[in-house]
Amino acid sequence: MKLKKLYIWYSQDAEPKLLPGDDYHYPTGPMFGWLLPEQPQEMVYTGECVKLTGPRIEALDKQQEKSALSLQENYEKSNLDPEDFMEQEGISYEPMEAFSWPDRTVVFDFETLSFGVLDDFETYPAINYWDGNNMVWATLGENEWQEIIEVEDQGFNCDRWDGNNLTTGGTGLSLIVYRTKDDRYLVIHGTSWQGEDDQATVFDKQDFLEYMTKINREKEARNIIRQPQPKELLEKKISKAKEKSAATGKSQTLTEKEREKGG
Repeated sequence: MKLKKLYIWYSQDAEPKLLPGDDYHYPTGPMFGWLLPEQPQEMVYTGECVKLTGPRIEALDKQQEKSALSLQENYEKSNLDPEDFMEQEGISYEPMEAFSWPDRTVVFDFETLSFGVLDDFETYPAINYWDGNNMVWATLGENEWQEIIEVEDQGFNCDRWDGNNLTTGGTGLSLIVYRTKDDRYLVIHGTSWQGEDDQATVFDKQDFLEYMTKINREKEARNIIRQPQPKELLEKKISKAKEKSAATGKSQTLTEKEREKGG
């Protein structure tokens, strides 16, 4: 069984909203999160930083932390503005992107008024993506969190023909379900509307069935639930049952019917 990782960012403060749909409007907000288009990377926020260049920086020894500390001490003693101090020291500088890789680059942070090396800065999960108009950066904010979900490589498309398109909810909307590694169901409401993002959440079996019934996809949900489980997942269940049996001293095994379902 091939697995892949998907990333969802949730926001506790998200205001529920309604995405466009002809058949129904599905809510987003705390229950659903943003399904990221790719894996986020641990990055340093450098929106208030400048990259330092010039002979003075190039001459720094390999212990850049000590060199940056020395610059900081000299700067604090000088009582000069940052720009005047760097000019005095023969240091050139250039603006940076909002986020940068945590490497050995020496920078000056105008927010904290300090010199430093990016390797020593705090990192945040960040993603650079196309929002329909521009490449923009996004990161987790306050009261937001990330969930990493391992799912089967192949999902189940639950769209139906509405007379013009295969869709769930209306033009430009779709519904895909993945089974997760831990036997839950990842529901993805996809959208091709500019300015809108794919929304996703994870349900256990009962909540999954209830939600899919609510949005008129009960038939598809029951079909997904009936699908044979991958051999690896079934073997894992058998192993857990044996471990539980050994711990309790009781015989607990999967039924022959369950084995047949798992192929």
